[in-house]
Amino acid sequence: MRIFFLDTNILLRITLKDNVLQAQESQRYFEQARQGDCTLVLIPAIVLEFEYVLRKVYRIPPEKRREYLVNLVETPYLEVRDRNLLKQALRLYGHTPFDLVDLFVFASAQHENAEVLSFDKDFRKLAVAQDPAK
Repeated sequence: MRIFFLDTNILLRITLKDNVLQAQESQRYFEQARQGDCTLVLIPAIVLEFEYVLRKVYRIPPEKRREYLVNLVETPYLEVRDRNLLKQALRLYGHTPFDLVDLFVFASAQHENAEVLSFDKDFRKLAVAQDPAK
């Protein structure tokens, strides 16, 4: 069985359908994956880049971005690396002022029972929001 790692442009085409031919070709691969004929792998870096492009380039509103991202990460026939960490970050995304990449770093640190080392004070705010005893 063929295995494909997804790139951001595939996600953009299938989501935005701004290039009909590329959207149709992308959809064929997703359908093949749904049927079990190929494996589509989605890594966190691509999810984070997808969010960034939706936000900065296409100026998609926050609630719509969150909807796209949640639907993507929860697609059962995609092999989503670190799916649970992405889902944890997305639970806060859109409900807090933090960037998705920061939320993913924070979720990853929590998963490893670690802390985030950063000059960014947002991580301290996140830690307090998650555990008011800190």
